[in-house]
Amino acid sequence: HHLGRLYTQRICALLAMGGMCGKSADMHLAHLSEVLHSNDSTELRDAITLMEENMADYTNVDVVEERLAEARSALARLDALDAVAGVFKELQSGSASADSDLKTLVDAIADAKAQNFSEKELTEALNVGVWEESPTGDPRAESWRRFSDKWCLEVDKFFLIHRNSGRNRGRRADVCGKDKIDFSLMTVLRNKRVVPVRRLDRKTLEQTDPPPDENHPWFDKKANMSEKDNDWLSNEFFWKAFCECCHLAGREVTDKAEDLFDFQHNRDYRDWDGPEKEERGGIAYSIPKGWKRFACRVKGKFGDDNAWLRLDGGDGEWATAYHGTSYEALVPILDGGLLPGKAQAYRERKDVRTGETIGEGVYCSPSMMVAERYANSRGKDGGTEIDGHSIFFVLQCRVNPKRMKRAHDE
Repeated sequence: HHLGRLYTQRICALLAMGGMCGKSADMHLAHLSEVLHSNDSTELRDAITLMEENMADYTNVDVVEERLAEARSALARLDALDAVAGVFKELQSGSASADSDLKTLVDAIADAKAQNFSEKELTEALNVGVWEESPTGDPRAESWRRFSDKWCLEVDKFFLIHRNSGRNRGRRADVCGKDKIDFSLMTVLRNKRVVPVRRLDRKTLEQTDPPPDENHPWFDKKANMSEKDNDWLSNEFFWKAFCECCHLAGREVTDKAEDLFDFQHNRDYRDWDGPEKEERGGIAYSIPKGWKRFACRVKGKFGDDNAWLRLDGGDGEWATAYHGTSYEALVPILDGGLLPGKAQAYRERKDVRTGETIGEGVYCSPSMMVAERYANSRGKDGGTEIDGHSIFFVLQCRVNPKRMKRAHDE
């Protein structure tokens, strides 16, 4: 482009010596058309200046004026975009973080919109981050939903100011007049519901925030909400006990705690004073009073339909039951799932409700007392000793009501 401009200017200078004519105007117009498609504001400005300086010598003035008007309009758009890009580039590089910088950016975006740039054009040109939400509220979900270009443009300017301040300023912001974002927790409050969000690089679509190799801050927040101050039975202790019991059984755990467990859904029943029973899948089960539940990561692991995990009695909800075991049996269960054992004491007996033969299966009970007796009878008497505490394992399971056989009428 630079060589072309110099060449054109040299030709124009030679033509000027002999006086302007229609041909020279055509050459200038051709050059103007070329730089109009280059999206280079410097070249476009030079081309406009060249034609303005030689306007008196053109014979086809009406055509030149019309094309210059188009060029000036295009230059105004490019200047507006360059102004936004300049401020945004400073934000992305980390060199801007003050309120004045934010105001400058807001004004520059307003000027660009006044030049009829759409949000999509601006987000693409500025490499604005792509923002997504987890519709289910699970920060570890596989499926995320993208926000609009307008929303991404609005929130990214606040995010960059927050990031550039060392994450000390601008933790929260109002977005598009209806949502409230928290950059510390990476959540959005929308319609009285909090959902986790994440940011991706627009060009590579790789996650930039939160760091992909770390837990989502909303996950940690929810997990910690289930913790009591100075409680020995913490997530940390549980994970230590779990890994040590697996080690005693000959299995080294190489996963992260968050890969196997979903601590945000833990529930402490040690001081429970609510109802003794609840229903799942239309079948009553006893509340595990005196125990603390550490939730396993099962959502989405058996297909996309998670109706079996429902808590509202709706269609597809499965029943809840317990299976008491020991650390020796824990490893085979983790590796291969719950499988029918060898004893099968009720194999030949009849279902107390249907009269059908029970056959082989996995034994469990809706009674926590029954499961606790089995946990106490397995392995080392008195549980497994970990840091001065006796640990017992009971698995809380979901059971397909259509596949259940009842050895007792509980």
